[in-house]
Amino acid sequence: MKKYVVVGALVSGLLAGCSNDSVPELAVYESFEKVVAEEKAFSSQQRSLTELEQKEKDMYDEIISLGMKEHERVKKVANQALKIVNEREERLEKESKSIKKSYQKSKEIQSQIETIENPQFKKDAEQLISMMDERYEAYEKLYGFYKQGLQLDKELYQLFQNEKVTLDELEDKITSINATYENIIKANEQFNNKTYIYNEKKQQFYEKVNKSK
Repeated sequence: MKKYVVVGALVSGLLAGCSNDSVPELAVYESFEKVVAEEKAFSSQQRSLTELEQKEKDMYDEIISLGMKEHERVKKVANQALKIVNEREERLEKESKSIKKSYQKSKEIQSQIETIENPQFKKDAEQLISMMDERYEAYEKLYGFYKQGLQLDKELYQLFQNEKVTLDELEDKITSINATYENIIKANEQFNNKTYIYNEKKQQFYEKVNKSK
């Protein structure tokens, strides 16, 4: 009976110190960088989630090694693990709030893009907005799977605290958890890929604009 624990990927932006409000293209780029800055809290929550996931995994492993014959000890460890799951949920909500704030800020850039006269630069900037939309959609998918995983984790540790729980009940729950965490891993990879592509295109946009000045 193996329980998957997804390892949160630390996503960081490409911060560059450019500032030129007199050049619309560079002003737009700087606005994209400010959007990235809004995600500092996101990066912090990712680190915390990873640490909590490891702590919970250690507790899960301890429960499995103990076996249900030592129910009092299992019950105590399961209760501690349940508290960790609740803390993970709190961290996830903070992470989600940071991402949503960043996304909302990105929508404010559209009016700046309209001031760009160069057709190609304008097209590139609009593509960045589209990529940000795709990235946010990927995060929402990841968030949904992760919430589902947390609920199943809670149910599992509640089962461990039930002295009359059967092996079949535990195995069914763990099977559901494994399937959900497989989805989390895939969704996490998609989100990281969207983030990587967005950062690459954003840097290319800056380099292209800077070279033309």
